[in-house]
Amino acid sequence: MKYTTFFLSLLSACSLAVRAEDASNQPKEIGPDDANIHYVGRFDTLHGAPRCSWPNSAVVVRFDGTDLSVNVREKRGLQKIPGDFWQVVVDGEPTDKINLEDGEHIYSLASGLAPGQHTVEFVKADQSMHGITQILGFRLDKGGKLLPTRPLPKRMEIIGDSISCGVSIEGEPETPESTNAYFSYGAITARNIGAELMNISWSGKTLDAVKGMPAIYERIVPEYGSKWDYAKWIPDIIVINLSTNDYLQRMIQADTEKWIAGYKTFVARLRGYYPNAQIYCLTSPMLQGDRHTSTRDDIDRVVGDLAAAGDKNIHLVDINPMPEGIRGHPDRQVHEEMAKRLTEAIKGSL
Repeated sequence: MKYTTFFLSLLSACSLAVRAEDASNQPKEIGPDDANIHYVGRFDTLHGAPRCSWPNSAVVVRFDGTDLSVNVREKRGLQKIPGDFWQVVVDGEPTDKINLEDGEHIYSLASGLAPGQHTVEFVKADQSMHGITQILGFRLDKGGKLLPTRPLPKRMEIIGDSISCGVSIEGEPETPESTNAYFSYGAITARNIGAELMNISWSGKTLDAVKGMPAIYERIVPEYGSKWDYAKWIPDIIVINLSTNDYLQRMIQADTEKWIAGYKTFVARLRGYYPNAQIYCLTSPMLQGDRHTSTRDDIDRVVGDLAAAGDKNIHLVDINPMPEGIRGHPDRQVHEEMAKRLTEAIKGSL
């Protein structure tokens, strides 16, 4: 009996030692609501862990360690195609673009890094209709430590269509895989001026109050009716790039005065939320020749009328059209040129 008791005690001690050793080798779990995790963009927390779907939605994690993974729950978007991609950025350098699968999965964002402090950004690369992502948490290597993030000093909001989403930026045809908002003109400009970016863009949208961007602008997750709290994140800079689809749908030509009035109404709505923001109204690189001239003149009139009425913080930014003969969406080179022009305009008026 004594031997049996001794043997059982020995087994119990060994078991505890094994469990303790196993625990020490396990990755460190970080909950999605940890105060050191920095979310950029519109994230819905009304249904548990943060979820999002607007392009350029981002999670920034700063840590001391060598490895980082993310646990996400993905829900396929309205198009019901497996196409939600997220860009990984490690210490300022874009690395992998991950295609998220439906359901709950863990993905490695960085591994085998040099010991020390690192920053990883996890950025939604494609459009809202391609999927809704819920952040369930992160895992660090066993010796890792989460560190406070350092928010950028400025905030910039883009309101646009497929151009601002970065559609086909990595090549035609237009697919989720060829879309990458991280390399879009808005994201480049934000990095140029040291600003956090909120990208409220959806392919094909116009300024139409019923079916266009004004109809979904207030939503946290655009597929649902959740309403954004505008007091939570106040931009210093707002960029409006809506006119391409308006022209192509012949709205401007059919009733130019109505379109101009609609543009002014939308700006007035933005002014109600953000009275002190600098607003930049862009022309489209996809409209050439007379189309470009027409939309530029109409937007110039909007800006001029509002400035004459007392709004001194609104500006026209005339983007060079793509060369004649080029079809499709802007490529990375065009986006870089757009970003250069927009950066110059912003720095010139701030």
